[in-house]
Amino acid sequence: MKDPQLTSAAAPGSRPASSLATEAAPAMPSAAETGAASPRERDSIGGLFRRLIDDITSLIRSELELARSEVTASVSAAATGAILTAVGGLVAMIATTLLMVAFIIWLAEQIGLLLAVFAVGLVLAGIAALLVFIGIGKVRQTSLAPRRTAANLKRDAELLKGD
Repeated sequence: MKDPQLTSAAAPGSRPASSLATEAAPAMPSAAETGAASPRERDSIGGLFRRLIDDITSLIRSELELARSEVTASVSAAATGAILTAVGGLVAMIATTLLMVAFIIWLAEQIGLLLAVFAVGLVLAGIAALLVFIGIGKVRQTSLAPRRTAANLKRDAELLKGD
């Protein structure tokens, strides 16, 4: 179906074809509207400082994102290790309880119930203390510091100083 305004130039109430062409094409935004700098503005001192500030801002954002991702990865690894350790400890505690009850029953026939419970409790307390100290040592070995980010920030600071 043809548009009567386009086919008939003399139709009453119609607009000339030239006005339709100007309405159909949107106006191109200027460099100031789009935020793009003109070549002359880019070469000016103000333009160079603007680019420098934009680059520094971008660098800082990148470094912060790197730090966040490194810390997230470290915390995630530490949390996974802690959860597995807790679940393993719970299962070991149940198994140890059952084995100790059986051992106490057997030992009670040899030396008496009270002495058997005391001896087994003392041995278990020693084992528990040893495991706690080993576990604390393992947790202390885990570093949550973002090493790569710190190295990059140090390098960036030296670059900015010009050394």
